[in-house]
Amino acid sequence: MCKWGTRKPVNVIRRANPSVEDGWHRVMVDSCIADEIQMLNDNGVITLNSCCGHGKGEPNCLVAEESVSKCLELGYEPKRYKHTDMLQIKLLKDNK
Repeated sequence: MCKWGTRKPVNVIRRANPSVEDGWHRVMVDSCIADEIQMLNDNGVITLNSCCGHGKGEPNCLVAEESVSKCLELGYEPKRYKHTDMLQIKLLKDNK
């Protein structure tokens, strides 16, 4: 787990988001999961939000529904997130 509040820039894919243009965008994520979030995006997974859990929960990431097959190929098990069109995956890497 990272020291809470430490963040690292990663490049993520954005599509069909009314507030930003489609394409690659640089965002800040919790530093201890940044490499895994970058790997997901590099493999075509559209990540929408992520959190390392800050010592209170498991690291996870919300992904776009169109990324389900890619998640499965990479060994993740996407699950519907509440009553949305997003899915949640538990991050696999030991993010310490």
